[in-house]
Amino acid sequence: MNPLEQFTPEELMQKGSKIWKQLDELVATDPQAYREYIKSVTESANTPEESHIKPGFRLETKELNSDISKVYHINIAVTDKLEAPPAHDPLNIPVCLSEIRTGEDKKSKVVDALINPAVLDKCNKDSFFKSDIINLVIDCIDETHGVKLSKRTNKIYENEYKGPFGWENGKPLSDADIAKKNDVKVVAESAEESGLSSLKLPSQPAVNLKSHSASSQPPIIQVVNSEASWSQKESATHQIFYCILPNAKSQSEIDINLKEGIIKVSTSKHNISIPALNLKSIHDCEAKFIKSSETLKIKIPK
Repeated sequence: MNPLEQFTPEELMQKGSKIWKQLDELVATDPQAYREYIKSVTESANTPEESHIKPGFRLETKELNSDISKVYHINIAVTDKLEAPPAHDPLNIPVCLSEIRTGEDKKSKVVDALINPAVLDKCNKDSFFKSDIINLVIDCIDETHGVKLSKRTNKIYENEYKGPFGWENGKPLSDADIAKKNDVKVVAESAEESGLSSLKLPSQPAVNLKSHSASSQPPIIQVVNSEASWSQKESATHQIFYCILPNAKSQSEIDINLKEGIIKVSTSKHNISIPALNLKSIHDCEAKFIKSSETLKIKIPK
């Protein structure tokens, strides 16, 4: 049972308001403690919910019978929720596949194959057994998803997992599920490039040097229009934030500033606060507005 189901909507609103008030008081009285709290929340949000799923190794291969030779990343990961091969039949190896989903580069495909940790241990000790497991997984993908992948000249990366994460509450996620979960509209790469505008960042970071009491301090985290939201994803080199700003028509309507490790995005109708503790200057980030999806994309180098 979801622990939140025991509360009525009114009770949840009251609890939410209490949390916002406590955070507003914390940022006014102890900004450092507030930043540490936001950092811990952000780090935990980036940890896959299925903590029992651990990376084993990643296999990079290509689709056969394809004109464009699409790259596939196979995450062979482990979970103790999956049974180990029975002692009387050690070659009867359970494999659980995810949905095939689009990689973070928007070009490759990603699929997970879950095995028991004991199977991975044997892979690490026996290269021939590892090769057999790879062939088994590729055959399973063919049988389950109807995609034929090459078993030759594959690259193997130890202890790696290629995102986006493919599971929630034990169920595999599709591209549509991930987009809905992140509340980010799916935009074709060509549409994104043709429909974006670069924002002109302020010449100076907007910093208010006046002191505030707990009662007068404007809230850093605000309850915004329910249609406005933001989500985050990671790449190898950047943190990427997507801000959905309904009814925003151009970059001229959007203000973006940095204050005390918080990126503040505002329009005439929306205000969003995003924790960015590692960002020293607003000029270090890249912000682009995607007209077709009313989305502000902010990239922060790691």
